[in-house]
Amino acid sequence: MLFSADSHSTPHFSLLVTTRNRRGPFIRLLESLVVQKYPYFTVLLGDQNPPQFLADILQHYSTKLDIDYRLITPKGLSAARNQLLPHVKGDIVALTDDDCHYSPDTLLKVANFFSTSHHSSGCIGSFTQKLPAPSPVRETRFSVFRKAPSWLIFLRRTVVEQVGEFDESLGTGASTPYQSGEETDYLLRALSMGFNIYRRKDIVVFHDPWQDGPESDKKLWGYSQGRMELLRKHNFSLTFKLLNVLYPLTRMVLSSDLSREYYWKVFRGRLYGLMQRNDHCR
Repeated sequence: MLFSADSHSTPHFSLLVTTRNRRGPFIRLLESLVVQKYPYFTVLLGDQNPPQFLADILQHYSTKLDIDYRLITPKGLSAARNQLLPHVKGDIVALTDDDCHYSPDTLLKVANFFSTSHHSSGCIGSFTQKLPAPSPVRETRFSVFRKAPSWLIFLRRTVVEQVGEFDESLGTGASTPYQSGEETDYLLRALSMGFNIYRRKDIVVFHDPWQDGPESDKKLWGYSQGRMELLRKHNFSLTFKLLNVLYPLTRMVLSSDLSREYYWKVFRGRLYGLMQRNDHCR
């Protein structure tokens, strides 16, 4: 069964959105949701801002979108998402960044994918627009490391109920050096439980590209530490760890001068992370 905008008895989405210190990108996200061809979704919003920071925005969209608003204590991304998980009611859960935005048919395509792929537990979209729609590719514990950020991930609620909470020692804002990897960790845990996750290149989600700024070096270092900690946590081989360290060097050779410094910093961070001992038990 393929759904249309006027379908009834259709799966409902819970879009997990945590936001902090963003207004423009958040408005852009909400605007993209207003024009969705598939209207059966709730924005489960975790607001980590000071009171009233988003008040005017929320008032404007209160009659346009179904927003389940939660004011939460500022925490890391994983901890913030964990505060939202008990409030998930939808059949499909999306890990929606506050600085991403959807194509008008994004949710419609996701709903159709799950309706025609009953054996599928999750799917990963694409950030490249208007690609052909080949057969879904089943993900492995290796392939989820490639182009599977949280904002491309859609999971059945049954997956979330069984996998449980995000690892709060991983991800942006964590109290550890490991400032990435929480979504990949979640996918790896789902795969280890036997859930099937597929990649659909025709499901498009847009996101702001990486931009250098005052905190860029710190962010890249934290992201690199997160990657290597994730490899330790899931007991990947030394060979795979070395491939992760060396990959940025290959990109340096193939990239323009403007991005070579970026990959050099990623390489240094991952090399440092590889050399660290696992300092906490899991």
